[in-house]
Amino acid sequence: MIIALCCVYAVLRYSVAVFTTELIPASDAFDVFITIFGEQGDTGQRRLVDSVTYSRPFASKQVDVFFVEAVHLGALRHVLLEFSSSGEG
Repeated sequence: MIIALCCVYAVLRYSVAVFTTELIPASDAFDVFITIFGEQGDTGQRRLVDSVTYSRPFASKQVDVFFVEAVHLGALRHVLLEFSSSGEG
């Protein structure tokens, strides 16, 4: 007899709001990444691309909302936001 066990993990949609100050001007030359950490793991580094609120994300004095899909992380602990100047623009 063969018994196969499979784990099914629910995928959640985490809502992330990013406020861009006027100290760091918006630029297409930057890629912005987020990693969300919880008590049961993390999302891994994810690039923030499609803002729900604006067509041009990260403009000065604007709040952009992004959705990050990941398995349940448990209670959220912290967030790491990083950027790189390796963008295409």
